[in-house]
Amino acid sequence: MEKIFRASQKRVPSASPSVPPSQASRSWCDVLPVLRGAECTLREPVTSDAAALLMALGPHDLRDFAPLPATPTISGVEALVAAVHEHRAAGTAACWAVVPNNAEAPIGLIVVRALDHAFTMVSVSAVVAAEFRGTGLFQDAARALLDGLFGSIGVHRIEVRVDVRNARANGALRKLGATQEGVLRHAQYRDGAYRDHVLWAMVAGDWNTQRDLEPQRIH
Repeated sequence: MEKIFRASQKRVPSASPSVPPSQASRSWCDVLPVLRGAECTLREPVTSDAAALLMALGPHDLRDFAPLPATPTISGVEALVAAVHEHRAAGTAACWAVVPNNAEAPIGLIVVRALDHAFTMVSVSAVVAAEFRGTGLFQDAARALLDGLFGSIGVHRIEVRVDVRNARANGALRKLGATQEGVLRHAQYRDGAYRDHVLWAMVAGDWNTQRDLEPQRIH
């Protein structure tokens, strides 16, 4: 499975002022906005998506999906959906299902988790079905997500962790304009071994600059 965005579920946010964000920036806690790209739509997953997500992603990816792991059964994915709704209402996380424009069933998930009280610093994790690797759909989804996070939701900084061996994911983040901030040694235990992760970050100004450099996209 394609894993472009990965993030730690054990990240402890640094001390920061607990400044309540504006009411406008917190409207996503009541209704998660639908984000539209040229090739796909990002919407909040619903319980009826469980079977399609399990079929598209498979037990292995759902079991390991950070930061909100799911039991690899239909009831387990239903529980995951319920959990992300609760996190969204509490303002601690948001989750979007990735739906190709020519389909109704989701083929991936993106989770954005707060690293501070105001949801201005976040970590991002994502997984999409294997057959969509290299098609451009995930890059399109990532751009729609960044537009939404840095736009109406009011995020300032995004952090992403990727296995150092995942050349495709690291290359995709570089193309999106993210900055490699370092290597986290032995950051994940997987398949019987500790894996190093690359830490990527992007702030709102980075994305505004990157969007100005990209060719005009038709939505």
